[in-house]
Amino acid sequence: MMRQWWIESKKAGVIKKKIYQMLQRYYNFGSWHLTPINERPYGLEVVRTLNKLISKNKFSKYAPFVEVGCGLGEIIGGVRWRFKKIGYDISAEALKAGALLCPKVIFRKGTFADIDCGDINCLIMLNFIHMIPHDKLKKEIDTVLEKNRVKLFVLDTFADNEGTEYKYSHDGEYLFGGRYKLARRSDSIPCAHGAKRYIEYWQVCKKR
Repeated sequence: MMRQWWIESKKAGVIKKKIYQMLQRYYNFGSWHLTPINERPYGLEVVRTLNKLISKNKFSKYAPFVEVGCGLGEIIGGVRWRFKKIGYDISAEALKAGALLCPKVIFRKGTFADIDCGDINCLIMLNFIHMIPHDKLKKEIDTVLEKNRVKLFVLDTFADNEGTEYKYSHDGEYLFGGRYKLARRSDSIPCAHGAKRYIEYWQVCKKR
């Protein structure tokens, strides 16, 4: 209950924001990291869904959960503790603060090309990918899959995003080229400028 309160409660979010502001003064990471998961419905959607799947024994206990663009690590840190969790980000400052906030997460500086884990239960890529062109993101995913076997990808897509900061809304069929199938799509999540966000879960297709 305490863990759920810390992730979901508005009061906990206020406390977290103050902590993050203090850490920012010391580590000087970007201001976009200051919003806690308590105020990010898309982050809560991912944590809740993955933990439900974990409770149904849908994942291997030997493979890690990985997040690219993890920031301070709240989403990957929300995955149940018994799994190995690895967060990648290009901000060394955010990673240093994240290591204090989420000590059970392994933080590494890097991005897609740096992922070399072998078997991966789930690879989370949220928010920052809407700034990456479709062809480039597909190449990044292809690079990951050359070195890793990923059971589940989690990404966000958008609707009504034309003219907003959410520049690209990606198509999983294009990104994964038939290797993965859409297992779940969340309800729409309101975001800035009237755009709508969806969280999609793409599961590896079974070999014939």
